[in-house]
Amino acid sequence: MAVEKFQFHKTEKGMGNEDWYSLIRDGDTGEIHILHEWSHHAGNFQFRRGEANIPLDEFMKGGGTRQDKLQALLDEKGWS
Repeated sequence: MAVEKFQFHKTEKGMGNEDWYSLIRDGDTGEIHILHEWSHHAGNFQFRRGEANIPLDEFMKGGGTRQDKLQALLDEKGWS
């Protein structure tokens, strides 16, 4: 299975608080979802890291800069 990953948004809030959003596309099926990865400062030099898969339609309901950047990427790739 060929999986393609395209990062389209990154948020750096300082002190190690970061979020990354990537479009994930299965090259075999064409299925698309969003991968949200994060690293958030939890105090005392500790960080909480995680990730979540978000369905495309659910992500697009939010509206805003992230969604605008994703739509531009989808248009660029011809996947909209």
